[in-house]
Parts: sequence; structure tokens; C-alpha cells
Amino acid sequence: MSQGALYSLLNNIITNFNLCTAKLDADAGVTDTDYAANCDLSTLASRVMSANGIHQSDLAACLAEIETNFEILTAQLDADAGVTDTDYAASLDFDMNTAKIKANGIDQGSVVSYLQTVITAINGLLTKLDAD
Repeated sequence: MSQGALYSLLNNIITNFNLCTAKLDADAGVTDTDYAANCDLSTLASRVMSANGIHQSDLAACLAEIETNFEILTAQLDADAGVTDTDYAASLDFDMNTAKIKANGIDQGSVVSYLQTVITAINGLLTKLDAD
């Protein structure tokens, strides 16, 4: 995967995840109104990441933040009185392979696999939210 493609994919994940939290905050059927405040992901620009270059430590931090904030979101959904399902975390949370993705060394295949897992989890989240 090229740096430009990786940047574009990360940017799309972050943008769409943050749009999801904003939609949750605006949804009258959801009790909590602090999903964006608690769960939004940092923009790539705030990490000094660009299509022309991504430092390994910034990439590792970005990927870790995606996992952490997704877990915060699913836990908050499970606890929200306005949400029917209470198994968001149990059915959707995922783990990053920290043995192969870390600030001082990254296995590119593990990054691609991890991002595929992230996309699958986000799609599962959206499907579950639509049905809730």
C-alpha cells in the first residue's frame, strides 16, 4: 500500500468515524450527547501526517487511537439508556497486533489486516445502529 493510499484510507476512516459520533449526538433516540466529545479521532493534520509522508510513531499512535476510541464508543453505546442493544463492545471490539505494530517498527501486512478489521468493525457498528 502506498503512503498516499494509506493516508487516504486513514483520513476516510477518521472522517467517517467522527461523522458517526456527531450523528449519534444529534440523534433524538440516543440519550447521551457527548459521543463526539468522548470518542472523536484526531485528524491526520494534527499528527503532521500527509500523503507524502507518515512517520512510523505517528502511524502507530493513530492506529492505537482508533482502537481505543472505538472501544470507548462501544462501551458508551452499551451504557446508553436510549440504545436497545447492549452488546456493542462484546460483538464489535477488536485488538491491534501490538507485537507487529509499534512506534519503532511496523509490519505493513499487519497494518493492512488491521485496517481491514477496523473497516469491518465500523461497518458492523453502522449496521447495528441502523437496526437499533
